[in-house]
Order: sequence, then structure tokens, then C-alpha cells
Amino acid sequence: MHPPSSAAATRAGRLRRWRALLAAAALAPAGTALCATTAADAVAGLDADSAVLRTVTLAQLGVSAPIVLKARDSRRELYLPVPAGLALSDASIRFHANYVLTEPAATRLVLALDDNAVSARALTQARGDAGAELGVDGAPRPGGVVRLGVQWSSVAPAARCAELNAAGNALHIDPATQLSYRYDSAAIRDLATAWGALPAAPRILTAGKTLAAPSYDSAWRIGVALARSGRRPAVLALPQPGEQIDLDATVVPPGLRAIPAFGALAGGGRHTLQDAAEIGALLALGAAGPLQADVVVADAALRARMLAALDALRAELAGVPGGAAALRQWQERGAAALRPAEAHEVRLARFAGRPLIVLGAAAGARAAGLFDDAWRAAALPQRPGGAGARAADNGAAVLALPVAQLGGYVGSFDVAGRAEWQIGFDLAGFAHGRSATRAVLDVAAAPLANRQTLTAAVLLNDILLGSQRISADGKAQHIAVAIPHYAQLPKNTLRVVFQRPDADSDCADAARGAPLSVLPTSHILFRRKEPADDFTGMMTRFSAHASLILPRRYLGDATASLTRVIYVAEVVGIAPAEATMLVSDEGPASPDGPFLAFDLAPAGAHGPDGAGLLRTAYGQRGRADAAAERVGVLEVTRIGGQPGVLYRSISARAPQFSKPFALTHGDLALLDQNGVVAELDVDGAASARLIAEGLPAWWRGAVWWLVPCALVTLFIGLLVLASHVRRRHARATGAAS
Repeated sequence: MHPPSSAAATRAGRLRRWRALLAAAALAPAGTALCATTAADAVAGLDADSAVLRTVTLAQLGVSAPIVLKARDSRRELYLPVPAGLALSDASIRFHANYVLTEPAATRLVLALDDNAVSARALTQARGDAGAELGVDGAPRPGGVVRLGVQWSSVAPAARCAELNAAGNALHIDPATQLSYRYDSAAIRDLATAWGALPAAPRILTAGKTLAAPSYDSAWRIGVALARSGRRPAVLALPQPGEQIDLDATVVPPGLRAIPAFGALAGGGRHTLQDAAEIGALLALGAAGPLQADVVVADAALRARMLAALDALRAELAGVPGGAAALRQWQERGAAALRPAEAHEVRLARFAGRPLIVLGAAAGARAAGLFDDAWRAAALPQRPGGAGARAADNGAAVLALPVAQLGGYVGSFDVAGRAEWQIGFDLAGFAHGRSATRAVLDVAAAPLANRQTLTAAVLLNDILLGSQRISADGKAQHIAVAIPHYAQLPKNTLRVVFQRPDADSDCADAARGAPLSVLPTSHILFRRKEPADDFTGMMTRFSAHASLILPRRYLGDATASLTRVIYVAEVVGIAPAEATMLVSDEGPASPDGPFLAFDLAPAGAHGPDGAGLLRTAYGQRGRADAAAERVGVLEVTRIGGQPGVLYRSISARAPQFSKPFALTHGDLALLDQNGVVAELDVDGAASARLIAEGLPAWWRGAVWWLVPCALVTLFIGLLVLASHVRRRHARATGAAS
């Protein structure tokens, strides 16, 4: 069905307004006056409520499966984000968990908030619900997190430590565990706080489905910065008359429903917008409507359309006493969001009662640098900050980053039987063209009765890198392990398991713990070396610089294509503050460095086409089934000697990603709506490198000494053979004489 023409939309809007005015005229005069007064007051109060309700779950933070605690004494810290430095109200945690006890044991569950125990209970049934609702105090958190500590203890009634562990007893923490709270958005005064207060699924507002290249460039860069901070950004275009919009979650105050533009939005369901006044009403509703945004790319087109929509709404309010004046005052309170933005400007504004991060048409790189995780806390109030702040990089071949800068906990915690310490880091955020090569942890541990030693096992992405015994004498000690390429992923989790060996006879100290400290000198070493031609190697290259190559048609379908570009660029590790965007007119592209290209056929591209890939990997039936779905392919390739990643949609409709996904060491991946369906190593190079790195170091360098040794051995063999021949000849000559 074709959208109505502009003239038809105007006639329909005029007819609807006449009907509303006739209905109002049928009311008693006193009732009409009351209605008008209520409408003006309602317009004036549209942005009066600055309280924001937020709910964040473990699932939104990337926990896709239950967290299982099953050791005799297991502890886990869960970090739930809140706006840094803002007071909270009505804050609570709903802890969803269940347990199973397969063996008799003294089992207890202790929950703590910010190191303060708030709940303790004994678990005695064979299985049951371990959930709890915890009140959270409203004190501001400078670090921007509420720490939920979970301690699970299940000790069998035995006389010896070797028999203490009830291995079958376990606690399952559900990803539905959530933190709910309110905060006053009027207290947000700077960009850093506004960034930290963004929801788990922030929305980026653009001028429309078609964008100019600078605006598109800003939108994808800020989208990747949001995705790298653990959020799931969505792109929203300002609608036009004739487009449909979903109003199921829209709430129109009763005092505004007599106004035609607002009344048309009160019915819920799918609604076709009739005129600009209805778009103005959607903007005025703010968080109560579907156009509430958290970040806006404020180019000239968006500003002109927003002002036109609000002018149309003001014209409709002209017949309501005080209505137009109330809307004008409402608009003046949000004037910072509507005033022209300079091309590279990043500023904080308020619109419809909510904070709004406003980007100029070409401010994407500056905003991505400003909001980089390593530096956003340094943003000064009411200032856009530096042009692309990034982690310190002096250009040296080797860079040591302290674990505190990578988000790791530096401090002390108790270790009774077993404890874990971990950090997460991604190559895109900190590598800057280097690969992680070594993890160095400096620790100090206090003794616990007759347990004078600890064992530290270091794992990267659940691959054991090394294990070391630590003396529990209170002195600083060094744990260093090499990080091979095969253990690295684009997003990495380094985990250290500390364990005190069980005593042979006395278990009196089994429930007690002694402190262990992770010292600030702990760090991860990054070194420049030639990356592999796989997804992990490409992330190392992209962390320094990349070219993003897009077909021009992507700019004409910005709402759909931006989401695809954002999630693919984030997963392959594009650094949004450093990349360059190039728009191609569908022809061959020849990049001058590492590149990420979308739906293009760059000159010199090679590799299987979509049909060949599916037929090879899954057979003829798999190819036919996948062709009807939303399917795309990511391929590591080289063009003109330059390494890069090529994305292609190989089905009639391209997949629309709604959440981040992960890649590993392959060089070709099949994607659908939910992320990676399959990942392949087409030419075997990645597999060969992994196997080579798994060999002992002396064998990996064998090519340098095996050939000389073989030549020397052959020479010695020839000498021995010649000597043997001479002796036989001499004996034969002597016998003949």
C-alpha cells in the first residue's frame, strides 16, 4: 500500500481536527474551559518528571547461561552498572537462583552488596529456590557499579579435609537476576555522567532513512562506541507523514487527548502518521512515546524537521488557551538540543525532560574518542573533551598495560579453599596494532594455619596457560605466563584460580580465609608482531587503523544498514575513532590499508561465493534452506596485498542484528539474525598456525637447525664411508702383496 500524498494527508488531518473541534463544542461551556485549562497545564508538565526508571539484568550484560557455583567454597562478584556519582532511589536487586543438593552437607548462601553481607541462609532441602530480594542503599557509586557478592559453601560432615567437598551440590544463578532503580536525570551535568547513565539498549536518532555521508559516518561511529561499552544500540529515524509507527507503549496524558494531534496517538497499535503535528506530538511526549532518543546526530536536516514538526503542533494548539505559550516555554527548556550544532561538536542537552547527547554532523570520531572506556571518566563538565582521546600509546613495539586500566580488581580478598580473580579485555580497545603476548601478576598471600602455599592456575578463555605454586609468606611474588595466539580471541577473559591445598589431618581452618592481594604492578604485555590472516589477527590490525568501505545504497537505507554496520564493525574490532569511511559507487574498491567492506566486489577479491560456501559446508540441502533466510557471510581476504574483511548478504534479505556476537580464529563465518551460525578455516592457514604454536618452542624453530644438522650429519657419514672404503682397499692391497 502506497503512503498517502502530502495533500491527502493535509486534508485528512484537517478533517480530523474539525471533528475534534465539533466534539469539543458539544461540551458544556464550563467543561470546555476546564478541558482547555487542563490541556495547557498538561503541555506545561510534559517535561516535569525527571525521574528515570532503569532495570538491568545479567542477560543484558552478556550472561547467556546460568552461572554455576559448585566448589566447597565458591565466590563470585557480579558487577551491575549504575550512573556514576548519582544518588539512587527505590533500588533493589532480585536475585534469581536455584540449588540442588545430591549429598548431605552443611550448605549456606551468603549475599553481599559492596562487600557488606545483607543475606545469609542455610539450604537444607534436596533442591529449591535460592532467590532473594535485596534492598540497595541509594548512596552514589563513584565507580558506577553495584557489586553483588555471592558466596556458596557446601561442606560435607567429615573428619578430614579430603572428604569435605560435596561435589554434586551446586548453585545456579539465573541470567534473569536484575537490578532496578530510579535516579533524577536533572542531576546529570556532564557528558561522562550522561554516557554512564545510558540504558542497556540506547537509541540513536537520525534525520530519516536517507542520510548524508557525514551524518552516516557519525552514526556508525557512536554506535560502535556504544556496542564496545557493552550496550546494544538501535538506530531510529525521525518518521515522516504517511509512515506507520507502533504506539503500543505510548502513554498520552488524559489532559492532552482532546487535542487532535495527541488524541490520534492514544489508540495504540500500528498508526499511520497524518501530518507534521502528530510528529511534533510524538517529540513532545518524550519518554512516554516511541521517539525518545539517548543520542542524536543533529545535522541540519534533523533540526529543520524537528522545528517544522513543533511549529505544526504549536499551530494546532493555537485554539487552546495558553496551549501555544506552554509549548513555546517547553521548547525553550529544550533549546540546547534544537540549536544548530557545529560539525565536530559534542554537547549535553535536555529535551523532553531527559538528558540527550548531541553530535554534530561530523562529530562521530570525536565522540567515539571521548567516550572510549579508558578515558570517558576524564571528561570535564560541559565540555566535549579532546579530539579522540585513547589509551596511552607511545608508538613503541611493546606496551605494558596495568590490569587496573583493563578493568581488573587491584586489592585484597580472602582465600580459604578456592577463590577466583578475573579481568576482561578486547584487542580493539587496547592493542593498537599489537597482540597480547604475556600476562604478569604480582601477588602477596598471607599464611592460613598449616597451609603455607597456594596454587595459582592462569587461564585465558578457559585455556590453561600455566600453573605456579606460591609461598604464603606475605611477600610479593611474580606469576608470569606466555599468551599464545591460539588462546586469544577478539574478546578475552583472563582468569586466575587460587587454591590452598587441603590439610592432611586438621580441618579446623576450612571455613576461615587469609588475605591475598593482587598488586598494582600486575600487567599484560602487548607486542607488535605480524598478525595472522584470521578474525583475531584482523582485530589486531583494525585496532590501529582501518578503512570502512560502504556502497552508496547503504546511505539511502540508513536505518537498516546502520545497525548491520555497527554490529559487524564492532565484532571485527574496528576502532571508531581511528577508522576512515569511504563510500563506493558499487564498483570495485582498492583499499590502501586494512579494510572492512560491505556488499561490494572489491578488485582482486577471492574466495567462495555464497552458494559455493553453503554447498561445500552443508551440502545441497543446506544451500537451499539457507537461501530463504536472512544470511550473510564474513570473509577474511586480501585485495592488492592489503588484508581485510568482506561482508556480503547472500540471501534475498540481509540479516538484521540486534545484539553483539563473537568470532574466533576462523577466516570465514556464516551469519544469521542471531549471530554466528558456523565459522570455518577455508585455506587451513589459521589451523596450521594454531598447531605450530602448540608445538614445543624448540620444535617450532626446527627449520633453522635441522637443515644444518642434516648437512653436517651427511658430511660426517660420507667421511666415515670414505674411511671405511680406504681401510678395505688397504687390507685388500696388503693381502694381495
